[in-house]
Amino acid sequence: MCGTKLERIAGEAAFYCKNITGCAPQITGRIEHFIHRKAMDIDSLGEKTIEQLHKLGLVHSPADLYDLTIKDALQLEGFKEKSAKNLIEGINRSKLTAFENVLFAIGIRYVGKTVAEKLARYFKNIDKIAAASKEELLAVYVKNCFFSHLHISSCRSDAAHHALASNQVHVWTRKVFSTITNRFSGYLAHSARP
Repeated sequence: MCGTKLERIAGEAAFYCKNITGCAPQITGRIEHFIHRKAMDIDSLGEKTIEQLHKLGLVHSPADLYDLTIKDALQLEGFKEKSAKNLIEGINRSKLTAFENVLFAIGIRYVGKTVAEKLARYFKNIDKIAAASKEELLAVYVKNCFFSHLHISSCRSDAAHHALASNQVHVWTRKVFSTITNRFSGYLAHSARP
């Protein structure tokens, strides 16, 4: 939809757009996943509202949701004071979401709800995940799926940073998320080669 040539990842059937930061359907899709009931559970947002927020330039990632104000929400079609207030309150309520839901919400590829729960249960907090060796991370992951397919995208760092910091779970800096990403993707890119 954005005009970028689709690419196929080796070993997978699907084709993907690599324009993760400029492709509107990908951006809004990540935000839709983030707000889902089984993720951050922001029920005051929907597909049309997310599209409006993106078109207005108010959100470019799930992290941007936490910067929205009532004044921003009032720019949305059909939003009055009460609906704008409800939207912001819904986003703020998501700050109390359980750690495993946050891990699922940030959209780490191939880390679904079950794997996110296992990681959260085993490591307890983001600092322990960041400090874990690749062997520890993979040991927890392998119990739930085939590790050769794991891929973590660094584009999620912004959402992870805001969601976890806003959640008061633990402060998650871009540097910490990048460390995790590099440990997984570097190791797995190497191990996936024939």
